Amino acid sequence: MDMEIEEIITVGSLIGGRWLVQRRLGKGGYGMVFAVEDIKGTGKFAMKVEIRKRTLSKLRKEVFILKKLARSTHACRYVDSGRHEQIEYLVMTKTGHDLHELRKKTKNKRFDIAAILQIGIQCIEALRDLHEIGFIHRDVKPSNFTIGISKSGKQTIYLLDFGLAFQFGTYGRSHPRSGRSSFHGTLRYASFNAHGEKALGMHDDLIALFYTLAELYRGHLPWSGEEGKYHLGLAKLKADINDMFGDMPNEIVDVYKRLVRKSCEDPVDHGGIIETFVAAATRIGAPGRLNLNFAHSLDDSIASVSTASLVSEKNLKDTRKKKKWKSYFHFPRRHSKML
Repeated sequence: MDMEIEEIITVGSLIGGRWLVQRRLGKGGYGMVFAVEDIKGTGKFAMKVEIRKRTLSKLRKEVFILKKLARSTHACRYVDSGRHEQIEYLVMTKTGHDLHELRKKTKNKRFDIAAILQIGIQCIEALRDLHEIGFIHRDVKPSNFTIGISKSGKQTIYLLDFGLAFQFGTYGRSHPRSGRSSFHGTLRYASFNAHGEKALGMHDDLIALFYTLAELYRGHLPWSGEEGKYHLGLAKLKADINDMFGDMPNEIVDVYKRLVRKSCEDPVDHGGIIETFVAAATRIGAPGRLNLNFAHSLDDSIASVSTASLVSEKNLKDTRKKKKWKSYFHFPRRHSKML
């Protein structure tokens, strides 16, 4: 796939009669990202491309979602989209490095609690904005959150990669429908419900976010050494909550405990969770805004790149343990009893 795209797009190519390709920024699970400049003089942007397909296009889904998120302060701004020869493209604003890369650049490979709380507030706001337009993300992880500078000069977190997003807000529904589903997401960060092939809800995005915050704060997750869907899922269910979150504020850990008791049809009080994070930040005297120390320009950054970690069912299924696995997830409150 990559070679096909590179045969069509090279440095100096003019796409859509407007976008001059400057260099390749990266590649993801279903496409590539290039740095482009508008020959009309409006600036430099990121262009995400994929080979045109007859099946459902992940890129077209991203276009739809970005347009819906036009008013969100935590989404890249949609600029343009279209077709060029055998590819489809999406042009959007560029952002800075992702949280995974930024964590690795810190002295101890972890953020302090003040940064974690401010990161958490903005990430929850980003997921709230997505949920309010009727979508769940299904691939929340550190590399899908980047930091940029807003028009007001504030460090702002942006939510990326909607290739695996699922629309639940149709036919008057305000929440996802319960049932079974194939695995979606990234094994390391996916909600334990994803391992049980359950239909995912808004709370699963937030559970994955809490895994993300735990890793950003602790530098690791209790299941870091595990491999495979089955073993990772069990490790998440059996993980010691103190090992997972360390000395994070108790009120934050309590939010996680409430989330794991929810089903996919339960509503999520984003505002209440944000208030809890704000109160915790105030109690410990954390700054009122995100203030990470990082020295890089947006022109030199890695722009939004989809990783689309949808692993095939063939590679994930363990037929010898399938019956045991399903019975383990039969009771949705079992995980909460272990906390």
